[in-house]
Amino acid sequence: MRVPLRTVATGTAASATQQSHRPEQEAWLGYLLTDETPATGYFGGLLIITSAGRPVAFHYTQQPVKPTEMHRILYGASLESFVRGHLIACSLLRACRHRPKLLLVSDGLLVSLQPTFGVPTAAPFDESLPAPPDCAVVTVAGTKWLIHGREGEHVRRLLADQLEAVGGVEVLIEPFGRVRAALERLIGSERGAEVA
Repeated sequence: MRVPLRTVATGTAASATQQSHRPEQEAWLGYLLTDETPATGYFGGLLIITSAGRPVAFHYTQQPVKPTEMHRILYGASLESFVRGHLIACSLLRACRHRPKLLLVSDGLLVSLQPTFGVPTAAPFDESLPAPPDCAVVTVAGTKWLIHGREGEHVRRLLADQLEAVGGVEVLIEPFGRVRAALERLIGSERGAEVA
């Protein structure tokens, strides 16, 4: 299975490189969302923004990934983790020229794959779901987050710094809505309703 990707140029990256400071000094944040709909298959998007919330790049799956029945049989219970994490998320991160200092992801499955990503990773904790193995629930500024146990204290500090910089959790997680809206638009209006 291959994942064809596309990138939307935002213009912010070019203006950042023209400034006197080096762009790698900017505190890039990444927002990664992967999902599946029965009609379209698996899809994903990665939005990289500056610490001021401006988009630097948006990468997304050009076409949904549709595993065959044979893939479903052979991969069994590991299919979703393989497709969403290893195929889609890793492909999106590899396509990204601007590595985020912190990657915020949509759910615990992606947090559990943080060692594969090589980027400090966290997700807002959904109390209705159990925490995956190797993950921990931490409270930062009154909000529960799911993080990978191996990077715990480092990620906790990054989250605390970002929450303080942006002024709260609502502002920090708002870009997930942008990713979802962009993916809905790209998937198409008739299929977009299924994504919500």
